Amino acid sequence: MTGMHVIGDADTVLAFAIGGVSGSIVTTAADVRTVLAAAADAVRAKPGESRKPLLLLISRGAASLARDELRAMTLEPKAPLILIIAGYNERGGELVDDFVERALGVRV
Repeated sequence: MTGMHVIGDADTVLAFAIGGVSGSIVTTAADVRTVLAAAADAVRAKPGESRKPLLLLISRGAASLARDELRAMTLEPKAPLILIIAGYNERGGELVDDFVERALGVRV
């Protein structure tokens, strides 16, 4: 995994892929747990100052499937940084189109 990784539905992951951000499409709680575990392992694998924090952008829908795991990760100092965003078809908060444009400078 690179410095930033998106976890969510296919449309959300595609929107970020246009800007060159890697992502994982998830549909079940098991999918979310698998991706979170891989991200945590990637961050823990690089000890010391060479370790790059991984920023996980996770859609609200995907986050709702693994609340307990996300809560535990936010309390762990060596875990990836987590930002919950509105997915492509999710209401409330900032729209994913606007978030991608602001973060990456790409209009989708």
